[in-house]
Amino acid sequence: MTFQAILSRSRRQFERSVDRAISILDLWNERRVKPHDHPNFAVDKIIIRRARRDLHVGYDNNRGYDRLTSALFKYEHPSGYLSCDSHFCIIRRGRNPVQYVRQGGWDGAVQLTVRDFRSVQRGSEVFKIGMAPLIGNRCHGAIWGRIRRGQSNDLLRLSAWLAPIPGVNIV
Repeated sequence: MTFQAILSRSRRQFERSVDRAISILDLWNERRVKPHDHPNFAVDKIIIRRARRDLHVGYDNNRGYDRLTSALFKYEHPSGYLSCDSHFCIIRRGRNPVQYVRQGGWDGAVQLTVRDFRSVQRGSEVFKIGMAPLIGNRCHGAIWGRIRRGQSNDLLRLSAWLAPIPGVNIV
């Protein structure tokens, strides 16, 4: 084995170790964050939800095209929240929101206001929308509360593209 191959292998092992450590720290941080409302998510502020083709896009036989599925607003996260990003936070940090949300292998993102998101609440259900910063994403937010399938579809209809996925419609 050449020196270059050994160095390359060592670097990959180191990067995997760092990734594992960051994941552990992020999970620890996520479990510490309690459901709350944050000023970065005031009613007029924008929520960004990232999308990936392999997770959130399906072919609609009735319409004859690819579109986002209700899975975009579903979650099975161990800490019990739906991940999002704060548009306000991204702008305040001097970053371009479209470039920001495409980091980390995401294909695109939709956006909607907090007011629109809260408009799908039913009865006594109340969503808490707050900040849950991660090591790799200081503008990471969380939405706590149960989102039912009908609500998920309503959220899709209220959404607009921030970073479109080519060839995919929202609804």
